Amino acid sequence: MDNSYPSRILLVEADKNSAKLMAHFLMLHHFNVETVPRGDGALSALLNFNPEIVLLDIVTSEYSDLQLCKKIRSTSDASIIITTANGDNLDHISELEAGADDYVIKPIKPAALLARLLALQRRAARLKKS
Repeated sequence: MDNSYPSRILLVEADKNSAKLMAHFLMLHHFNVETVPRGDGALSALLNFNPEIVLLDIVTSEYSDLQLCKKIRSTSDASIIITTANGDNLDHISELEAGADDYVIKPIKPAALLARLLALQRRAARLKKS
């Protein structure tokens, strides 16, 4: 992995165990991680942490995933990856149309998630060079 700039990842995950495991995995791969359990915390962290990538778990108490995705997209250029247990293609289309860049179906395969994150990181590095 190119560590010229470690990506900041905002992890929005309500399940504490999942959040802890995912944050640990991401930090092992040299990402800076900020974890919040709810959508309202995500919007605040978005401004303070300024992430390059948002990993957004579906379902927060204040916002639906689509509302939160649209809100993030309207205030940030961060890449958004939706994490979901829902395998419905119509929902995934709606998520992408709401501004998500990608989605990962749970249970998350760490190697596949890492490959997606590294692809986003490479793309961002190319854009910064342009």
